Amino acid sequence: MLGLFFAIYLLSFYGSFGVDTLSFLSFPTDTIIAAVIVLVFHYLAVYTGFRTDSIEEVSREQGSAASPV
Repeated sequence: MLGLFFAIYLLSFYGSFGVDTLSFLSFPTDTIIAAVIVLVFHYLAVYTGFRTDSIEEVSREQGSAASPV
């Protein structure tokens, strides 16, 4: 989470919201880079997540409730 905050902070500083003398990323470029950074961190979070017994139980309950009997 701290890595995401730091990456977005640097991107906003050097992007269109930063100081005019340091902003070398224009509007559409910094937004696209921000989307890519967020997606990378999202997939890392999903990949490193873990499933507990409680989560498995809720998942089974929701799966059985969704199927008609």
